[in-house]
Amino acid sequence: MVCCPPISDAICGAGSPAQPRTLLRLLKLVAPFKGWVALSVLLGFATILSGIGLMATSAYLISSAALHPSIASLQVAIVGVRFFGLFARRVPLPGTAGLS
Repeated sequence: MVCCPPISDAICGAGSPAQPRTLLRLLKLVAPFKGWVALSVLLGFATILSGIGLMATSAYLISSAALHPSIASLQVAIVGVRFFGLFARRVPLPGTAGLS
């Protein structure tokens, strides 16, 4: 009869002292690359905000264009959509140069 080994307490989360040690080991592993990690977090945050801005301005543009106003009244929204669209696509992520 084959018996499966019991799941470790550290995996299940019951061993709370093991979790801070694991986190400290991971932080020590990342310590030489803290600049790159900070840059990637910053660029990821900027990309998320750009995506939110793109969705908001494009929704505004579509809903206001449905009322058939003059193109001059939509210019600011059009420029906003173009800006957020370009920024969301052009933000380079560290380690992905040349992949897009």
